[in-house]
Amino acid sequence: MAISKKEEIEVLTRYHVAKESINKISKELNRSRNAVRRVILRGAEPTTSLKGKRKRLVDEYIDFVTAKLQAHPSIPAIRLFHMVKEQGYTGGESQFRALVAEMRPKAHKEAYLKLNAFSGEYAQVDWAEFGAVTCDNSQRKLYALFTTLAYSRALHVTFSYSMRMPYLLEAQRRAFVWLGGVPRKCLYDNMKSVVLARVGRHAQMNDELLEFAKKYRFLVEVTGVRKPNEKGRVERSIQYFRGSFFDHRDSTYDQGLEKLNEQALQSGAIRYRLDENGQMMPRIV
Repeated sequence: MAISKKEEIEVLTRYHVAKESINKISKELNRSRNAVRRVILRGAEPTTSLKGKRKRLVDEYIDFVTAKLQAHPSIPAIRLFHMVKEQGYTGGESQFRALVAEMRPKAHKEAYLKLNAFSGEYAQVDWAEFGAVTCDNSQRKLYALFTTLAYSRALHVTFSYSMRMPYLLEAQRRAFVWLGGVPRKCLYDNMKSVVLARVGRHAQMNDELLEFAKKYRFLVEVTGVRKPNEKGRVERSIQYFRGSFFDHRDSTYDQGLEKLNEQALQSGAIRYRLDENGQMMPRIV
């Protein structure tokens, strides 16, 4: 149902004179935020109160900002701020960012189910790239396999110069030894060495990995394509490890990978979650 003239006047008065937010107006008038926003944008000239309300510095840039947000809904507010500054806007950044937050189209967000895990139930496994490093006077690409237990967040890291299957299996074997056991299942990223082909959610696994899983008695699962939310715990472990251990380190490793792996496991970046008594939880039960 269209907004009546009477409601338009109330919207403009409450927004420009009473300084009420679009959220408050839409709730109290039982109208959508977009409908209220359209009324405000159509009201080219703000109403004046008895006190004499001055025109806002940002008002002449509303059309420009609206057009940019429609074309690029995710454009950062700071980018828009610099764009209007180039056009002559002299207002403050905080006021402008608040306006953009109200005007920005609300994007649809995928709903995620929060997953809980039992002790030793499963681990999340993924490779991470760490750029090029110098070792033995030659440039090599450096990778690391991360194995994170879903329950205790215990983390094992093995650096490598390759992500091929033999290196993955060796890194995985080291993780099981260090963690003190084997989880019931391992969830792998949709990596080429693990998944040979897939149709929808059905994946054809690498036989070497399946033989390895048969030997160590654990189930193999893979995430969906472009579904990083399905392995959020290992993703967060990688991010934490980069900042806590790897970033700002010398990119020359003349002592070799074994020394780097030893330093990683001995560093404070490898932590465990504490229980309610403040005691370190076991890596695997």
